Amino acid sequence: EVKRGSSVKTILKNASWACPEDYLLCAVAKMNYAYKNTPNEHAIYDLGQAVSYLTIQATEMDLYLHQMGGFSQEIARKNLNLPDDFLPVAMIAMGFKGSLDRIPEEYQKIENNERIRNTVDSFAFQGVWKK
Repeated sequence: EVKRGSSVKTILKNASWACPEDYLLCAVAKMNYAYKNTPNEHAIYDLGQAVSYLTIQATEMDLYLHQMGGFSQEIARKNLNLPDDFLPVAMIAMGFKGSLDRIPEEYQKIENNERIRNTVDSFAFQGVWKK
C-alpha cells in the first residue's frame, strides 16, 4: 500500500482515481528468482495472474479496482524503497463503489459509457498471426 498524502499525487499521473478512503496498491514483479538469483522471464506474467485473482476476490467482496499504468516507476521505486530486482508495473486503486462525483467530470462520462468488448477474432488466431 502506498503512503497517502502528496506522494500519491507525485507517483500517479491519474491520481483522481485514488480517493483518500480507498486503498492504493502497487503491483510489483520480482524480476529474479529468489532461490537462484537468475532472471525470471515470466515475472510480469506471474504478476498479471496474481492481479487477476486479486480482481476476482475483490469483486466477490464487493470491492472495485481501477488499474493504472500512468504512474512514475522511478518515484514509486523511491517512495516504496523497492530493491533493484523489483519492478513496479501498475498502481491499483481499490475500494467500495462510491459516487461518481468523487472523480473529474471527464472520467464520469467515460464511466457512464457502454462497455464494448473486443470480438474474439480480433485477438485470437489459428495457425499464424492475423489468419
